[in-house]
Amino acid sequence: MIKTKEISQYILNIENNYPVNEWVINNEIIWPFIRIKLFTDLNFANNKTFVRKSQSFKTTDNNKLKKLFKSVFSYNRLKQKDYFFTSTYAHRAKYNNKYWNKFYDPLVEDATISSYSIVEHNTKGYYSKKEEVNNYKQLFFFEDFHYSTDVISSKIKKLIPIIKDVNLPQYAHFYKQLKNDNLLNNRLENYELKNIIKQFERLFLMVKTYKKILKKIKPKIVFEVCYYSMNSMALNLASKSLNIPSVEFQHGPQPPLHMAYGNWGIIENKSYSLFPSIFWQWDEESNKTIKPWIQSNEMHSFIVNGNPWLSYFNNKSELIKGNIILYSLQPFSNDILFPKYLVESIKTGTHKWVLRVHPTDFNRINEIESFLIANDLAKYVLLSGKDQPPLPVELAQSFLHITNYSGTAIEAAEYGIKTIFIHPMANEYFKELIDSNMAYYSDGNNFDELINKSEKTNLLDKKQNKTPKQMFDDLLKLLNIQ
Repeated sequence: MIKTKEISQYILNIENNYPVNEWVINNEIIWPFIRIKLFTDLNFANNKTFVRKSQSFKTTDNNKLKKLFKSVFSYNRLKQKDYFFTSTYAHRAKYNNKYWNKFYDPLVEDATISSYSIVEHNTKGYYSKKEEVNNYKQLFFFEDFHYSTDVISSKIKKLIPIIKDVNLPQYAHFYKQLKNDNLLNNRLENYELKNIIKQFERLFLMVKTYKKILKKIKPKIVFEVCYYSMNSMALNLASKSLNIPSVEFQHGPQPPLHMAYGNWGIIENKSYSLFPSIFWQWDEESNKTIKPWIQSNEMHSFIVNGNPWLSYFNNKSELIKGNIILYSLQPFSNDILFPKYLVESIKTGTHKWVLRVHPTDFNRINEIESFLIANDLAKYVLLSGKDQPPLPVELAQSFLHITNYSGTAIEAAEYGIKTIFIHPMANEYFKELIDSNMAYYSDGNNFDELINKSEKTNLLDKKQNKTPKQMFDDLLKLLNIQ
């Protein structure tokens, strides 16, 4: 298994050896997409930790003709709005009996934003009742619009091709190197030229849909979470073509080894249309990764603006100090999530444990429950599921946070709560946090010792100085928007 550091260096070597900034499809530089996909695929191919299952949603309409008709006319439901937000179900959390978007709803509520729409990339089948979703009236679903684009384009593709020009100098040599290096296993086929073109056909179709949406809404700003998803890259390309600034919210750790954010010196003073205009950063520590390459770039910029979700809860009565150990699970296999030393520590019954399920892993809750029962752990832990309290509430009730290498460690540190990492990758992703003594890494030998060392250190030291409204106002000032 090759380490993340070696994967990052492998990609940087490719950038030095091939003219990646000349790889263009439909007049757009495609390297950001390939770079981040390569980073992800190399990690998955060489790391057997991940076991995430794809989510299945209820189909809202099986009648294809009816669905096509509804999709064509769905744009009529859109009205002009000042702001356009995009997201997924995974970015919601249960609060006050409704599913709140952790990135946008704090801004909407605190800054009293009324003129906005939000589009989610999942289907409406994820929510059993619309009453469960906060601000549901402003919510639309991308598939409702995109279905007609997809169907119609597939019928006329031979007459009006989606991909009009491809210029990828030395790409054949690049693919040959990937094949010879044999690091991608069964993911190698993703990089065959015909498959790259297919992926960009999908992306440019999404661009087409987003352009239609944006022309109807005419927003001042578009917002996204995780710019390197295909949906978000399509949104960035569409918004740039219409001269609308796009803002990406930080959603997790951004170490230099994360190739979506680190070591983009190759960009020089170019503009990547697949990038957002502005990166919204939680803190100066996170910003250290992008600052070296972005501060000299006139096309993209950043704002260190805080975490709206944590800030929203700063003065809430729900933040009551507690004495639990919060374990933030990730979509990993049970043998990774529950090493023997951790199981034995839980079974001592010394502390109350809360296991917080990753929002993309809710469909594995039954599997995790079965593991807990089979290993006589169920009576010692509380397993938080889809209706789990907001993270700030559970952090406030904790004296210690544990995870493999989840970005919740950054949010725990914001509340003065220390983290014990139990996966060696944390040493690569959270070096600064560990060096600052706000986190430790344990291979099991000193696990209980670190728990005892951290006991009763819940400071509830909230570092979010700005309110969500102040954050939003500062963004508007940066963009010179009234």
